Amino acid sequence: MKKEKKKNEKIEFLKEVYKNPRGKAILFFSFYFVFFFVLILLLRNNQTNNKQTTNIDSSNKIQTSYDLKKLEEGNYRFTRKETRGDFITTFVGDHDQDKSRVMMTKGNEVKNFFFYRDMVLEKTPSNYIVGTNPYLYPNLQEYNTIEEILERATLKSKTTYEQGEDCYHYEITTTTLTRILNGEEIDISDPVNIIEVFVDKKEITGITYSLNSYHAYRMNEMVPVTIEIKYSDYGKVEKLEVPE
Repeated sequence: MKKEKKKNEKIEFLKEVYKNPRGKAILFFSFYFVFFFVLILLLRNNQTNNKQTTNIDSSNKIQTSYDLKKLEEGNYRFTRKETRGDFITTFVGDHDQDKSRVMMTKGNEVKNFFFYRDMVLEKTPSNYIVGTNPYLYPNLQEYNTIEEILERATLKSKTTYEQGEDCYHYEITTTTLTRILNGEEIDISDPVNIIEVFVDKKEITGITYSLNSYHAYRMNEMVPVTIEIKYSDYGKVEKLEVPE
């Protein structure tokens, strides 16, 4: 009875407040405050459910659930986006074993290349001529280099997205990268470089290299540098022939 009486008293109080224009406004804004507060909580909860990040420490080791077999087989399509400060260069290509057919876009400039082992051929209106490698840090296209980088990098965390894709977050020092990419021995104290490996159903779909530290050392240029490579259509590229 006491609870019911208190409930009735609250209802009567709200009715009185509602009759007053100022009280009506207070009730109105109070309702929307509660509404948006609940809405924000729901949105945050939904974002948490969309991805789950696991950090790694000495007592919690995460095993990678991908392999490099299809990348090693060397038959796939790829896109490569190089961001160097404000400048962006993109490459779209087919890769078959030790050959690649690639179109480069840099601003309004478009060029076509054919790669065969260490040879680079640039297409002209009439034929192909020997050209220079257009990639920034070309070794990052090579399977052996990718394998060694991932073996020597430190796995820091893994993010699993709602769609089922995983992202492995690695760190690697410039000292180690210089040894791998350039065969040089250095010993410097510097910020690490970041590598993200994207995986879907155990297949690597992309690798993003954030190389600010390494680039600053190699080029003496303090600009952000990111190389993003996406892989697709494993085993579906036709046999490539070296152009005459």
